[in-house]
Amino acid sequence: MCTVIVRVPDDPRHPTRVLAVRDEDPEREWNPLGDWWPEAHPGVIGVRDVRAGGAWLAAAP
Repeated sequence: MCTVIVRVPDDPRHPTRVLAVRDEDPEREWNPLGDWWPEAHPGVIGVRDVRAGGAWLAAAP
């Protein structure tokens, strides 16, 4: 399971903050940030779970 907290400020001059905790298995392998799903999800970037192919953190900036 993963827990994600996103704080989007009212003032656009301040950054959006993302806190993500991967609590199921911290040792589980993952691929670094990239465009891993171009056909299914164009424009989405994230880190990819090596075992299952999904993401524990991804976004469409």
